[in-house]
Amino acid sequence: MFLSWEILKILKDFIKNRVSYKSSALILTKQDNKIIFPEVEKHPTLHEYNTIPTPEQLYKELINIDLSREEKETILKELSKLDRDHNILVMAYAIGTFLMDIIPYQTTPYLILYGHSNCGKTITANLFNFFTIQSDRTTTTQIMRTAQGYGCGYFVLDEPKTLNNDVIQLLKDLATKKKYIKTYGKTGQKYIFKVGGIISANSIYEIKTKNTDDLNAFFRRNIVIKINENDSIRNIDQTINYLQDNKNELIKLFIDYLTEQDPQELINKYESTNTDEKQYKFIIFSLEMLKELFNKYGIEFLTDTRINNIINRLKETEKEFQQDILKDEDIITMMEQIIYNDLLRIASIKDREPEKLNDLTTLNKYSEILYKQHGYTIYYMKDKKRIAINKTGQQKLIKILNKEYGTNYPEQTTQKYLMDKLTEKGINAEITQKRISNIQKSIKPKCLFIEIPYNYDLMEYKDIINIMIVIADMNGGIIGIKEIKEHAKKRGIKEIQINDCINALKHYEIIKEIEKDIYEVNIKELEKATETQENEPEQQDTPAEKPKNNTEKVINTIRTLKNIFGNDLIDFESIKEQIQDMTEEEIQDELDKLKYIGDIDQPRPNKYRII
Repeated sequence: MFLSWEILKILKDFIKNRVSYKSSALILTKQDNKIIFPEVEKHPTLHEYNTIPTPEQLYKELINIDLSREEKETILKELSKLDRDHNILVMAYAIGTFLMDIIPYQTTPYLILYGHSNCGKTITANLFNFFTIQSDRTTTTQIMRTAQGYGCGYFVLDEPKTLNNDVIQLLKDLATKKKYIKTYGKTGQKYIFKVGGIISANSIYEIKTKNTDDLNAFFRRNIVIKINENDSIRNIDQTINYLQDNKNELIKLFIDYLTEQDPQELINKYESTNTDEKQYKFIIFSLEMLKELFNKYGIEFLTDTRINNIINRLKETEKEFQQDILKDEDIITMMEQIIYNDLLRIASIKDREPEKLNDLTTLNKYSEILYKQHGYTIYYMKDKKRIAINKTGQQKLIKILNKEYGTNYPEQTTQKYLMDKLTEKGINAEITQKRISNIQKSIKPKCLFIEIPYNYDLMEYKDIINIMIVIADMNGGIIGIKEIKEHAKKRGIKEIQINDCINALKHYEIIKEIEKDIYEVNIKELEKATETQENEPEQQDTPAEKPKNNTEKVINTIRTLKNIFGNDLIDFESIKEQIQDMTEEEIQDELDKLKYIGDIDQPRPNKYRII
């Protein structure tokens, strides 16, 4: 007989005049307005447990642990030494996921820890987890077989290399459904489990999703923190060893604390958490519960201000993670390389020379052919390069970007999604109808157009341009490449620099080819190209503007100290020493304002940094 976690029922022991409870899963659940930790006994229709120890064995180990108040205080004092943001998030996440069958969470997000190594990401995560999955290419079968028999808590996914679309879908289901149920094979045995997950990695892994909706769903159902070198803790090995040796005692301490709570009060507390963002509602509630646990034992560990700072950091990391996960920082350069490689395949042997491929006339000659063959192209306008991509071409580009350049764009990325991502980077992109190339008779399709400002620094070619000016003056505004090369060789100027200079001047229409290797020159514009600011009067140093108010005074002081201390946290005493005309209370008020508006945060008591 089993306690109802769908398949569970109450077992009444009338002989001992008490009620005992059994469950097919290791779980904290609610019964008679109490939170209980029922005995685990596998139901015959469930698939075998695969973890070691099994949920049954782990229950027996935990239930036999009876900690005194003094022992709990000792454990919590050691735990409080892990005081970095990601350590605290793991502790809170453990509490939140232990209550998954009690609290009607709108979503149970997975926690993602990534970034700087040797900061204790995985070590802390493994203090509270029930099992760990270590696999380069994680599968749903691995997760199902390992999670079987757990109705609360979380697993750790350590250093994954790839998360495929099936795993993403399973994680989504775990975040949103009351429990995950799947029937196995002809025997009809079931997997039934509900756990959270912590994904720990030093670097970004490959995400394989079919469409942008799946990728956005992945982003919406996680809380993520990017670890930096300031998150490391030194000289903590002894504490870590102690906590690892007492892992089950630590878990039992948390379970004891939660079974003392009134389930309805916890539900009310969760419901009253003031945020509309589901994933943050979960973690704010969990952080509040963690704060109350430490307070109960008189340990000052977590404050409301610290909780607010952690949540602000999570929200800042959220956008950065989305950019990091796509791995598309240099996407325009990647696209250009792909398109130029295809251009090489269709260009004539004569036009494949490097100086020719950089020439706008050559490039524009092939732009329409390239578009018709591949669905994408690149061409020059007067002051910009323009990439044009239709839907078919974008699918090809995405496959190449993902396979050869390691980006993580979904297979079925929409043009609007790509346009929005480019726009977020400050790139001028729009879906519209324009001509392919600057030739009047070229085709005019509707597709995604990306404009790239094309600015040559003509000062790089000052010596070559001075040679051109002399030759142009002597020849009535006409220059020949052969004569330029002869003079340039005497000055040690390489031929490739001359070709680059010619292309730049053609781009800005300062010179015009009238026959092979002979150019007509706009001498006035050519002379302007060599003008420098050397003869301009030097700007006089002006006294720095005085800060307009106390807030500016404080933030300017922190910026100055950052230049001195680098990435180290700036303590309150250092700030106070630099500001002699404000009281401590006034400085603290201004620091609180700066934290509120998001200019600074406070990772540790009386320690600040610019965000």
